[in-house]
Amino acid sequence: MYPAEYRKIAQQREAERRLSEQESLAPVHLMALAQKLAHQFYALAGYEANREHDFRDASHPHEQMVWHQGCLAVETLRCCDMMDVCDEYDDDCDADS
Repeated sequence: MYPAEYRKIAQQREAERRLSEQESLAPVHLMALAQKLAHQFYALAGYEANREHDFRDASHPHEQMVWHQGCLAVETLRCCDMMDVCDEYDDDCDADS
């Protein structure tokens, strides 16, 4: 490759990095994404839950597992710490009350 091609690739990567930083989601959106993934993981295991079911507050071990899987997926894909997101989400909810 020529130096101009290296520069172009570097510029593309920098633009992608900036775009991903700008696309950060609010805690409420990250929580909704983790819930949606938990519902999908639960369904993959052959179970069914109503749409309003909150896996975050689940007491059953399998439901807790799919919640943690959803959080792990969000952390991996969005490069965030879901424990921090949950804390920020709770703070936002407390402020709204």
